[in-house]
This record gives sequence, C-alpha cells and structure tokens, in this order.
Amino acid sequence: MPITPSLHTATEGIDVTWRLQERHYLVGFAPKVVAYIEAPTRLKELWKQRKRWALGGWHLLRQHAPVLQAWRSNHLKLLYLHFLVFYLWAVLLLAFIAGGSFLFLVMSSMHQPSPIPLFSLGSVLTIVYIAQMLISVKIGRQYDPSLDQTLLWLPWYPLFYFSIGALAICATLPKGLFQRMEHAGKWNSPRRAKAL
Repeated sequence: MPITPSLHTATEGIDVTWRLQERHYLVGFAPKVVAYIEAPTRLKELWKQRKRWALGGWHLLRQHAPVLQAWRSNHLKLLYLHFLVFYLWAVLLLAFIAGGSFLFLVMSSMHQPSPIPLFSLGSVLTIVYIAQMLISVKIGRQYDPSLDQTLLWLPWYPLFYFSIGALAICATLPKGLFQRMEHAGKWNSPRRAKAL
C-alpha cells in the first residue's frame, strides 16, 4: 500500500516519515545527500513557517499517539515521548518565564528577593548547552571540517531557535490540539528569495 502525503497535517514530510517507520521501513541519515531549500526572506515569513512547523508537531502528537499502545511500534515510543516532552518543555518554559517575571515584579515591588534562583538555573542550562554544542561540533566535524568556524555563532542559536520554537508551539497550541484535521494540510507558502 503506497504512502502518500496527508492533508491532515501541516507538515507532510514528518508525517510521511512517521508512517514509513510505523510500517517498519528504515529511515536514516545520509550525510552526503544535498537538499536545497528556499528560506523565508522576512521575519514575518519565518514566523509563519515556524508556526506551521509547530502546528505540524501538534498534529504529529495527535495522529501518532497510538504508537504508545501498539506493541509493533516499540521502536517509535521513545521518539514520540521525546517529541512530547519537548512540546511540554516549550509550554512550561513560557509559563515559567511569565510566572517568574510576574513573581519578580511583585517581590521587587515589596523589596523582597525572588524565591526562584533564576541565575543559578540559567547557569546550569548554559553549561549543559555548551557541553552539548561542543560534542555536536566534534561529531559533526567528520561531515563538515569547517564546522569549527560556527563556534562564535553557537551561543546565539538557543536564544533564537528555541525561543522562536517555544513561542510558535505555544501560539499554535489551541489550534494544534482542538482544530479539525480534515484540511490542516493546506497553507500558503511564505514568500521566498528569488533563485540566483
């Protein structure tokens, strides 16, 4: 039975990949394959794209939840749980930032120290991130020897990537969890840069 892109998700590529894996096809990483993409040229278009990707993640969580119960899908359970934890992390991160900011404002107006040690938590996360990125560069260097040149840009990556991702996940939460799925796969493509 062929696997075709679904109109029930905003991100057809990840949906097709999941359905292939549910049927026990091998999906792997091919480092020498080159794929060309067209990146959005404006911040507004990037935001639109990230929201569509986040919405597709919610759709994935809804459509592929049965992997948690099917014994034939044991190989996908950990991946599904990882994806679920990432989405929960995004929602909790923004809730923590909003709640912590509110608590900080309230406590500082009363001239009391905040009960949440924001700086110590941030230090731990920063150390973990730096270790993770150094390991990633070491592993990735075998595929791209010039990867060391990106080290100066690495500190900005989590700030922008995870912040935009977390905001997009939270912005699409109601639609992702409660929208009817019949035509979720229809969207207008963002404006792209002209080809050279």
